[in-house]
Amino acid sequence: MNFKKFLGDFSDWLKYICFNFFHNGYARSGAKRSLLNVVFGVAVGVVLICGGLTVGYNASFGTHYENADKFRQFAYSALGGEQLSFEDGKLCYDGDRIETLSDKDSPYRINGYELVVDTRPAAETFDDFTIICADGDGKEITYDEYAALPAKDRAGYKLSLRYSGVTLDTSAKQDVYRAHLDKASDRDGGEYKSGIAEEYNFLKEKEASGELSGKKLHDAVYKLYAKSYYPSFDKVESYASVPTVRSYYISKLSENKYGKYLVLFDEYCLFSFYTENGIAVSFSGGYAAAEGAVAGEQGIDGIILGAFDSNASANFLVFASDMVFSVLVFVLIALVASVAFAGLSKKQGLEYTTSTGIFNLMGGFLPVSGIVAFVFGAWLPFSLSVRAAYLTVRLIFLAVVFARFGVLLVMDIINKKKEKRAVPAAAAEAVADPFAEEIDEK
Repeated sequence: MNFKKFLGDFSDWLKYICFNFFHNGYARSGAKRSLLNVVFGVAVGVVLICGGLTVGYNASFGTHYENADKFRQFAYSALGGEQLSFEDGKLCYDGDRIETLSDKDSPYRINGYELVVDTRPAAETFDDFTIICADGDGKEITYDEYAALPAKDRAGYKLSLRYSGVTLDTSAKQDVYRAHLDKASDRDGGEYKSGIAEEYNFLKEKEASGELSGKKLHDAVYKLYAKSYYPSFDKVESYASVPTVRSYYISKLSENKYGKYLVLFDEYCLFSFYTENGIAVSFSGGYAAAEGAVAGEQGIDGIILGAFDSNASANFLVFASDMVFSVLVFVLIALVASVAFAGLSKKQGLEYTTSTGIFNLMGGFLPVSGIVAFVFGAWLPFSLSVRAAYLTVRLIFLAVVFARFGVLLVMDIINKKKEKRAVPAAAAEAVADPFAEEIDEK
């Protein structure tokens, strides 16, 4: 490896990266450079966009919370008399759960905000759900009726899950669950399922040895019954193998598009509020490390502010995960624009006449565009919702690239036209004037 040549090439590349946005000569050279410069520019742009928004979102949250008087009044009034505490890093609630999503007359609903406080373990708190089975005409039957139909008749039904919000007591129907599992474990019966039979025998062994009993046993039997009897819940349930009350809350918030709520679970919380200026702020994440009782307004502030602060660094990953789709959109727009400009550039006789060259040229502008996006990302969350700021920053990122390319294109077209006009004039001056010679001779 020629180290001197490497240093020279690296120096040339570094000059290009640093100066191409500000110098047309360097900018034009990008058309002949590697596509890797575009990849580098995209990577730098993504980091700067996400970094700027993370700085702005994190720095602005405290200001927005202070300006959310109605939200804080709601939180103080609703939770001020409740017995909340932290034990081993998890939030505990001494009373029954609070849930205003289905109780429109709840005294906890203040200033239009919804409240949920349920610190029971999600994976052990099951929802008493219903599966809706509807045919093409919308006629519904129960799941038991659906399960009894021949396979060919089931194809005409569409299944959907309906949460109840009511906690299922798994001990109430143990005889029903076990009767089904006994049939699934009977080799001589027509409903034998080898996998279910093995799991059920294992459960009974743990029950016989005393290793599994009480609620844990009832829950295990119920989950195995549900696995055998119902279709898979993998696509709708995030917290257990069967529908949970936790999923009921999340689905309610999503379906009704609530924009004002405070939800406190045992290991994390969700909240969404509006400032007095109408800026929407939302968050979801775990709590800060804390122990002991949550006392007064300061304690409630500690839950919300502490949760946000403890997840501040993770906000970068939240923005970054969403940038995957944005990058694809950026690239697609740049490719379409490159093809569109290639014809114009070729017609005008410019240096960059291919769509690939123009694409690479615009890619060279991405790092500086990313710096501009970083500045706006750090500033806009103070005056816009993070969603609006995110959209605006991405548009600014694209706009800077196209504006810079537009300036280069216009300047090169103007210069090319000046050159064309100068050629005939120069040619005319180069032709000898015969009359001038006669005058000189006289």
